[in-house]
Amino acid sequence: MDAETDTPGGLNLAERIRRLASGRNTLDVAQFQFIGIAEIRARYGDQWREKHERVSMAARYFISRRIAPDDVLVAGADGFLLVFGSFTGYVAEAAARQISKELNAFFIGEPDLDDMQIVAQHHAMSLEDFTQAFNAMMAEMRAARSDASRDLGREQARDQSTASMPISNYPMGYIPLWDA
Repeated sequence: MDAETDTPGGLNLAERIRRLASGRNTLDVAQFQFIGIAEIRARYGDQWREKHERVSMAARYFISRRIAPDDVLVAGADGFLLVFGSFTGYVAEAAARQISKELNAFFIGEPDLDDMQIVAQHHAMSLEDFTQAFNAMMAEMRAARSDASRDLGREQARDQSTASMPISNYPMGYIPLWDA
């Protein structure tokens, strides 16, 4: 993905598009796709002026991770022009539609989840208190899983084998939002 002007390869936008046409008589108009951010802008409402630049930067990064190196991405005031290097016709339209859908979900969420709320609480606690709370939570999860397995008539051997696992055996991690 290259920017509108200077690129890592030193080519400007016009040169990039000329290279896409290299060996062809014409470029397929479907190679040129617009990915709008009107829905995102509408959701931000009055906050759009202060969030616009950050949203545009994040959107540009988000899109660039989903396109090929020979594609050209051009930022505009109301979205992005994406010129596909190898996709044409229906494939280009479908790819742009998918990127747009993912971009909107990234910024404004899935419509099905609008009523879902996440609640976070902060409590200062010692490591010992945290370990006890975490162990209690894991015991509740194992009990719920065990009840569900029993209700479904499944074996409990798997649950029993993990019941005595120390906390350090449970995989934990963090994936930054920007790598989503």
